[in-house]
Amino acid sequence: CAFCSVQLTFGNKYRRRAVEDVLEEIELRYNQGYRVFDFEDDNLTFAKNDITLLCRLLIERFRGSDMQFLALNGISYASLDEEILELMKKAGFTKLNLALVSCNQRTLAAVGRTQKVVQFMEIVQLAAAKGFAMVAYLILGLPGDSLENMIASILTLARLPVLIGVSIFYLTPGTAIAARFPPMTEKDIFLSRSTAMAREYPGISRRDLYTFFITARIINFLKEMALPDGNYSISDLLESPPAKDRRALLGVELLRRLLGEGKLYAVTGKSMQEEVGEFDAGLFMQIWRQIGYLTTLNGKKIDIRENESKEIKGK
Repeated sequence: CAFCSVQLTFGNKYRRRAVEDVLEEIELRYNQGYRVFDFEDDNLTFAKNDITLLCRLLIERFRGSDMQFLALNGISYASLDEEILELMKKAGFTKLNLALVSCNQRTLAAVGRTQKVVQFMEIVQLAAAKGFAMVAYLILGLPGDSLENMIASILTLARLPVLIGVSIFYLTPGTAIAARFPPMTEKDIFLSRSTAMAREYPGISRRDLYTFFITARIINFLKEMALPDGNYSISDLLESPPAKDRRALLGVELLRRLLGEGKLYAVTGKSMQEEVGEFDAGLFMQIWRQIGYLTTLNGKKIDIRENESKEIKGK
């Protein structure tokens, strides 16, 4: 599929005209062969009248087509409800990237977020019932956050039918949070990216943040398994993976070794590399033992509890 990015800004006075202009652009690109359209405006659903109008016109003009609409920059779950979700689904939206930040209400308040976590839970259940694939994004390493809060957020998302999107906090010039720190140096600006994992605090190390990032990837690997109906245990999946492709089998082998040996191996080419030193297997197991169960994207449960008694060798 070709890919086209659309920035959508509504005007108060010329709202319908603005929406129709966007639809004309989409129709032009459709005729040129584009089939996937991404709305990059993270305020896409902010005004209910606007997103309702947009969806109704998309349904009217493109019903029955092979179009797919996305909002990969993320949207606020606080602006969603059952009616909007239903219209988005009918219009051709297939995935939801939800900006959660944290499952801890105090952490949200500290960064100026007024959304309620309980509303996030409700939206996830409604969207899952309508068949949306979802990613919920956390920001880990926020100033003033704690290791316990971050673990709790990961545990909450592990049990919901969403993938866990982990962003690592970094200073952004000109923001309110950046004003709490000394003036940014050239090095600070260079490190203003999630992958740098540059901000450490008492009780929260760079190694912790890296481990959280990898842990979310491991959980997502299990969540993306297309499991048929029935109940599953982690032992069942490790002994007999449902998918037989190379990636799935390698992932299962890496997880089997991690749980059995307490080492995270890396795959390079066709061989397994010695353990990844920056990964804290003890912190991973602290999270793993508390999960209880995982919920996959297709709503199936994977029981983790039977592994609670297993200890990492050499811990």
